[in-house]
Amino acid sequence: GSLNFEMDGDLEGLLAGIATGNAIKKRTECYQKLMEVVKDESGSSNLLEMCLRLPTIVSLVLDHIKQSEITNSAIRFLGYLIHSPQILPSYKKEQSQQILTQITTTITTTKNKNTCNLAVWCLSVQGFDQKHFQGLVQKVVDALVLALDSPFKSPTIQIEALTALGRIMVQLPSEIERFVASWGAPVLHLL
Repeated sequence: GSLNFEMDGDLEGLLAGIATGNAIKKRTECYQKLMEVVKDESGSSNLLEMCLRLPTIVSLVLDHIKQSEITNSAIRFLGYLIHSPQILPSYKKEQSQQILTQITTTITTTKNKNTCNLAVWCLSVQGFDQKHFQGLVQKVVDALVLALDSPFKSPTIQIEALTALGRIMVQLPSEIERFVASWGAPVLHLL
């Protein structure tokens, strides 16, 4: 159902819930409610406040991605954060590069199929412009190539990786072309 965020303290409470909540269920519920705030395209004051607090939120989410019990909730929320047209202009290059680095690290190191799929999904929905990828294109391509030849042998992950590669081809056509030797054969192999 729809959540009503009328009071100023609600966003604060949700952020405190993901930051200090002891129970995994509580943190997961707070992440779910925060996703609904991000999905709200009406330009709510909570969304504006989220933009202003983005450095803190990103830091917290990236820490949670490293904590196995709430990794998937944090990655799912991150996907919405890096897709939202209202939030994207608020990212500084350093933040987006930390995010892209953590996503690619997660893809290449996780032993969990769902976590890998969510991390690849983040790359397929992100809306960063070219400057945010500076120096990271090879790392992103390498992670997606690994996902194409997924150790999980998951068609879902492979399709998501193809979608992410397609997205990055549109975003960075000249950059991605330089790495065709990395991704070309794995893509052709799947066709």
